[in-house]
Amino acid sequence: HISILTHICKLARICILTHICIPTHICILTRIYILTHIYILTHTCILTHTKAYAYTHSSLFHSNVYATYIYATYTFTHTFTYLHIHTFTHLHTHTHTYLHIHARLYTHTYLHTHPHVHTHIHTFAYSHKLTYSHTFTYSHTLTYSHTLTYSHTL
Repeated sequence: HISILTHICKLARICILTHICIPTHICILTRIYILTHIYILTHTCILTHTKAYAYTHSSLFHSNVYATYIYATYTFTHTFTYLHIHTFTHLHTHTHTYLHIHARLYTHTYLHTHPHVHTHIHTFAYSHKLTYSHTFTYSHTLTYSHTLTYSHTL
């Protein structure tokens, strides 16, 4: 505001006062997100093999003739079931670092005369700086399960 009084004399002085104030503070905000998902994978392997048990019989009348008799046949079936349980745990850590720089520029200009003329000038300057940092942490857990199924066929 400008205040001008009606009576001005020749003696005047101007006083300019300027000061800069910079307060700086750092604010660190950390948020942690834990995301867990489970994958279950199952596959089955079947292995089959056959064993034949036999004996050889020689003829009583002809010594050079042999007969082979198969008296038992076994079929083995192996069933393997693999159960894979994968547990993935994602640990996200977000760290936000805010650097606030407040720069205030005050300029006061006084114009003094007689009886009085007063001029006041106020200047304000503001600056802001943002610093961002991100941290990622990953962890993995594996659980393994095995199942064996055995069957016998005669």
